[in-house]
Amino acid sequence: MLIYLSQWRLLQNAFTQNRLSHAYLLSGMPGIGKTDFAREFSALLLCDNKTSCGKCRGCQLMRAETHPDFLFIEPQEKTHSIKIDQIRELSEKLSRTAQCGGYQVVIISPADAMPVQAANALLKTLEEPTGKVIFFLIDHQQHYLPTTIVSRCQKLFFHSDEKIKSFLENDNVELRDQLIQHLDLLVKRKTNALTPVTQWQKNMETVLQLLLLICIDISRIQQQVSPQYLLSATHEKKLILIASTINSVPLQEFMNAILEKLAFYSRGINLNQQLCLEDIFIAWERMCDR
Repeated sequence: MLIYLSQWRLLQNAFTQNRLSHAYLLSGMPGIGKTDFAREFSALLLCDNKTSCGKCRGCQLMRAETHPDFLFIEPQEKTHSIKIDQIRELSEKLSRTAQCGGYQVVIISPADAMPVQAANALLKTLEEPTGKVIFFLIDHQQHYLPTTIVSRCQKLFFHSDEKIKSFLENDNVELRDQLIQHLDLLVKRKTNALTPVTQWQKNMETVLQLLLLICIDISRIQQQVSPQYLLSATHEKKLILIASTINSVPLQEFMNAILEKLAFYSRGINLNQQLCLEDIFIAWERMCDR
C-alpha cells in the first residue's frame, strides 16, 4: 500500500513492537481504498509467518475468503445499514478463542452505516476486548459515528491524491497558503488566533477541509515520511517547524475535532460559522502551548 505508506508504517511498527491498539478508525471519503488497506493489513496479521507471504495456510485461507478468524461486517443489501443482530452475532463469535490460535480480525465497512442501536451493541465489545482481537472500522464520513465509539479507536486518516489536487486547484490554493501562514504565526506567537476569522467564515467547510489536509502533512512529517508524499510540499519548511513544535497526540485530537464539525456539515446541520472557527483556532493556539 505505497499510496498510504505512512499509515502502513504506523501499523507495522506497532505490530512489530507488540503494541497494536485493539481498534482503529480509518477515516476518509468513499472509494479511496480504506477497506482494501484494512484487508491487506488483516492478511499480514493472519499470516502464519507474519509477513503476508502468500504461501502459508493463513494466507491461502485469506485469499479464498474462508479464514475463520477474519470477520467482515457490511450493510445488508436491502437496508444499506448494519443491523444490531449482525453486531450481536459478531460479539458471540469473538467470545470464542481464535480457531487458528492467533489474532481475530474484524472489519466493519462502513462503520458509519451502523444505527445507534448497533453502535451501542458494538460499544460493549470495544469496552471489554478479549484475547487478540483487532477492529478496523471504516468511516466514510457520510454519517455520524457516536463519540463513544470514536473515542475508543486510534484514528488513521486517508485521502485521494487526485481528488485533493482537484480540490486544491479549484481556487483553494491561496486559501490553503493563508491558513498555513496563520498556523505558522500562531506557533511563533506572532498573531492572535481570532484575527482572520471573519474573512474566512463564509468558506468555513472549505477551511475545515484544508486544515485537515494541512494536519495530515504535519502528521506525515512527524512520522518521517518522505517529503515527496506531502500535499503542500511548497510549504515544507513551515510544516517541519510546526511538526517539531506540537505533539502528535494533541494533533490527532485536533484532527478529530475538525472531523466532528465536518460530520455535522455532511448531515446538513448548520453551525455558527464564526464560533466554530474561533473554537478551532483557539484549540490550535492551546495545542501550541502544551
